[in-house]
Amino acid sequence: MSIQNNLAILMAKSRRLNVGKISQDTGISRTTLTAMKYDKTKGINYDTLEILCDYFNCEVSDIIQRNEGNDQYNNANVQTTVQNNAS
Repeated sequence: MSIQNNLAILMAKSRRLNVGKISQDTGISRTTLTAMKYDKTKGINYDTLEILCDYFNCEVSDIIQRNEGNDQYNNANVQTTVQNNAS
């Protein structure tokens, strides 16, 4: 599974929006928005998510989503790790 952010999709749906306009309207840095737009972030601050949800009038799940795919961990590995750490 992987996490995907959909900022570029939300921006495309609102044809008049670009990184500069969103940055000006929200106070989120252009650097942050550009990294998000091109899916180059390793994490997203909760405050940033909240601001973007308010701005786009959407839910967190509209901005980021978890996709099915290569699952780095399976339940057996997670359970074994939990059991080993509990010992």
